[in-house]
Amino acid sequence: MTIEIEKNIPIPPDRHNVYQFGTMTVGDSSFWNVDGRERLASAASNYGRRTKKKFTVRAVKGGGYRVWRTK
Repeated sequence: MTIEIEKNIPIPPDRHNVYQFGTMTVGDSSFWNVDGRERLASAASNYGRRTKKKFTVRAVKGGGYRVWRTK
């Protein structure tokens, strides 16, 4: 079996950066029009655990969820 080595293939963007939690300061919030809360809340919780920051996720009127940075 031979593996082909390729050059100049760009690295795709980090998929963990999609939520942009790192750019939020305390009091900031972002709206997410997603079907389920679990994935969004889990991402916020995991990021917060790694960085010692706190987030909360709440359902909002009209559908979707909002994430607030609280600490």
